[in-house]
Amino acid sequence: MLSETLNIIRSMKVKQERFVLMGLYELFVTASVPMLKLLFVVSHWISICN
Repeated sequence: MLSETLNIIRSMKVKQERFVLMGLYELFVTASVPMLKLLFVVSHWISICN
């Protein structure tokens, strides 16, 4: 009984870690898209000024 409970907790922990990683990945992607656009605009603007 105890080992079954531990296995359930372990599997839940693994799922939770995977969920957290996916959340961080999505957050990183959604944050990097505007940053890349901003970088593109800034570099474009610098090339126009020069």
